[in-house]
Amino acid sequence: MYVPRLRKFLVEPKIQLHITLYLLSFLLIGIVSIYWNLRSSLNTTLDVITATVPKCSAVADTTFEVLRQALDRNLLINGIIVFSCGIFGGIVLSNRIVGPIFRLRKVLKEMGTDEDALSKLKFRDNDYFKDLAPLLQKLVKKK
Repeated sequence: MYVPRLRKFLVEPKIQLHITLYLLSFLLIGIVSIYWNLRSSLNTTLDVITATVPKCSAVADTTFEVLRQALDRNLLINGIIVFSCGIFGGIVLSNRIVGPIFRLRKVLKEMGTDEDALSKLKFRDNDYFKDLAPLLQKLVKKK
């Protein structure tokens, strides 16, 4: 009976946390920048309408307050979604970077006792450094 192997996503938690935090910080800067620009545009539009048509001031204030509340609500909802996707994406991305380094380090440690350890080095299809294994094996064969 086939029992699926559980994937270990946190191979090097400290390094993966750093990569995920960098990704989240860039996402946060982007979200805040977009929000600030939209909010500034709303305020500028309200100022222009109030200055050009004073009779519409009360209606414009009410309308734009509703728009601000909708913008704030959408920021919160989309912020939570983007933050969640950022955490998941950061873990997956860091796993594809750190996983091969972790396996390479493990094989290099084993090479002191097992000369055939490098032949066991395999990377997953989605790993970023999958082309290193054949190169290292070729390098060792030359010596």
